[in-house]
Amino acid sequence: MRTSALLDGPFARMAAELCLLQIAAFAVGLIARDLLRAIATELAAVDAQP
Repeated sequence: MRTSALLDGPFARMAAELCLLQIAAFAVGLIARDLLRAIATELAAVDAQP
Protein backbone atom coordinates (compact mmCIF):
# COMPACT_ATOMS: atom_id res chain seq x y z
CA MET A 1 0.00 0.00 0.00
CA ARG A 2 1.31 3.41 -0.91
CA THR A 3 1.77 6.01 1.80
CA SER A 4 -0.29 8.55 -0.14
CA ALA A 5 -3.25 6.17 -0.02
CA LEU A 6 -3.08 6.27 3.77
CA LEU A 7 -2.95 10.08 3.82
CA ASP A 8 -5.74 10.71 1.30
CA GLY A 9 -8.49 8.38 2.52
CA PRO A 10 -11.80 9.27 4.15
CA PHE A 11 -10.53 8.16 7.57
CA ALA A 12 -7.61 10.58 7.28
CA ARG A 13 -9.98 13.45 6.47
CA MET A 14 -12.20 12.57 9.43
CA ALA A 15 -9.19 12.16 11.72
CA ALA A 16 -7.97 15.63 10.81
CA GLU A 17 -11.04 17.00 12.61
CA LEU A 18 -10.44 15.07 15.83
CA CYS A 19 -7.98 15.31 18.67
CA LEU A 20 -5.52 12.49 19.28
CA LEU A 21 -7.43 11.13 22.28
CA GLN A 22 -10.64 10.86 20.26
CA ILE A 23 -8.82 9.08 17.43
CA ALA A 24 -7.35 6.59 19.90
CA ALA A 25 -10.76 5.99 21.48
CA PHE A 26 -12.30 5.42 18.05
CA ALA A 27 -9.50 3.03 17.13
CA VAL A 28 -10.18 0.81 20.12
CA GLY A 29 -13.95 1.11 19.78
CA LEU A 30 -14.68 3.00 22.99
CA ILE A 31 -16.63 5.79 21.31
CA ALA A 32 -19.05 5.32 18.43
CA ARG A 33 -18.31 7.10 15.14
CA ASP A 34 -21.50 9.20 15.38
CA LEU A 35 -20.48 10.48 18.81
CA LEU A 36 -17.00 11.30 17.51
CA ARG A 37 -18.53 13.25 14.63
CA ALA A 38 -20.72 15.19 17.10
CA ILE A 39 -17.69 15.98 19.27
CA ALA A 40 -15.70 17.13 16.23
CA THR A 41 -18.58 19.37 15.16
CA GLU A 42 -18.79 20.92 18.63
CA LEU A 43 -15.03 21.52 18.73
CA ALA A 44 -15.09 23.09 15.27
CA ALA A 45 -17.89 25.43 16.37
CA VAL A 46 -15.90 26.50 19.43
CA ASP A 47 -12.76 27.07 17.34
CA ALA A 48 -14.74 29.18 14.86
CA GLN A 49 -15.92 31.60 17.54
CA PRO A 50 -14.04 34.92 17.63
